[in-house]
Amino acid sequence: MELLYKPNAEASLDRFESWWKCENEAPLVDIRVPQPYDPPRKSYPSQRGAWLDFGGRLERFEEDCRHTDFVADSFPAFNPNLGPDLLSTLWGTQIQFAPDTSWVSPIARSCEEVLDLRADFGSPFWQEALRFTRMSLERGQGKWLTCFHDLHPNADIPSALIGPETLCLEFADDLNAARKAIESVTPDCVRAYETLHGMIAETGQPSLTWLPAPHRGRMYVPQCDFSAMISTDMFVEAVLPSIRAELEATDRGIYHLDGPDALRHLDVLLEIPEIHGIQWVYGAGNGPALRWAHVYQRIQKAGKCMQILAETPEDALALHRILGPEGVLYAMGFGLPKEETLDLLEALGSPA
Repeated sequence: MELLYKPNAEASLDRFESWWKCENEAPLVDIRVPQPYDPPRKSYPSQRGAWLDFGGRLERFEEDCRHTDFVADSFPAFNPNLGPDLLSTLWGTQIQFAPDTSWVSPIARSCEEVLDLRADFGSPFWQEALRFTRMSLERGQGKWLTCFHDLHPNADIPSALIGPETLCLEFADDLNAARKAIESVTPDCVRAYETLHGMIAETGQPSLTWLPAPHRGRMYVPQCDFSAMISTDMFVEAVLPSIRAELEATDRGIYHLDGPDALRHLDVLLEIPEIHGIQWVYGAGNGPALRWAHVYQRIQKAGKCMQILAETPEDALALHRILGPEGVLYAMGFGLPKEETLDLLEALGSPA
């Protein structure tokens, strides 16, 4: 595979294949070197117009690519994102847009009502998501990778449909009803994933999503943000069967474990063979990553790979001394000058 904005893409993909198996000899590093430039600006009459200007978003992304060095194991990857609740629109929700996020309002009052809803793959937002994906695949061929959408399946679907507060009460009052509601939406969640993955696979590019860990086969990021509000016993009984069903459609999975309140489920997740890695998101104000070295050690001991959100070069280097390279991917959202970036990669023993 050759990419205009990532000349060494094939070599980096080889490293990711080793990382998925925890066989990498050096830590993988997702870090970019931005070049100063004045990005184009465009005004819109509404936030909806800004989000749905797919052509404009792609043009801005390509301009960013032209002014970015994708060093080490970073990739030019476009995310045709419409927000975390896209998948719930199959059951009738409507997306509302803000500058940096989007949301939906509940349309049902109980898990019992969720059982009466049917997914409609002809729904306007879903069709727009497919159109956006096609546009990126066509324009990005030979230049960048296209991610598939952030799906938020399993319990996050009933949470969107009836609201998280109501779903919490349902879990407390009638766990079986909550389990049935999650079970009812699962087949269509899997169908949505397979639809998006099929579109991407047809172009011959590897699969990846908003979490940039590409795989030449079928990768996936299982997650359940709602799980932070329930006990592990509830999680195992009502949510985990859905996550296992999602994983059956994939070859590689890295679980998005979001926030300290979800950390209680880690041991259960580490026992699942189809989960090959963990992305532990410790949350704003809870860093640096070094503070959670004991969590990464548990993940590593279980034979899983991991993505670590390092806050500074010193954060990554301190963890490297503790963890070594096996199964470690550092995601570094900070920008450094090219020379300092190369110095950091050399200190980690990672190729540029």
